Amino acid sequence: MTEADWVDGALPNHPATQSGHKIQWQVWTAEKFGASTWLDVSPTDNWTIETSLAHSQKEDVVLSHGEDSWTIDFKTLSQVNMKTLTRRAIRRIVILAEASVQQ
Repeated sequence: MTEADWVDGALPNHPATQSGHKIQWQVWTAEKFGASTWLDVSPTDNWTIETSLAHSQKEDVVLSHGEDSWTIDFKTLSQVNMKTLTRRAIRRIVILAEASVQQ
C-alpha cells in the first residue's frame, strides 16, 4: 500500500488524491452461486477508512452499523466481522477516470 495522499476536503462526496482523483475502498465479497466481486464500502465508511490511513493511524479501525461491527486491519488489508470473525480482503483504489454514459 502506498502512503496516503489524501487532501482534507478535496471533494465533498469522496476523499481524493492531491491530484484530485477519487479514492474508493472496496471489500471482497462472495455472492450467490459462488461468484465473488469487489464492492464499494459506503461513503461514510470510505471517509472513515481513508481519514484513518491519511493520519497514519497505527491501530485498527472499527466500523459499526447497528449491531454489526467490523475491524479494518491495515497490515493485512482485511476486514474482520467482530461477531463471526469472518475475514474478507479490502483494497484501496484510485479512480483515474470515470466511465461516461452515452445516451
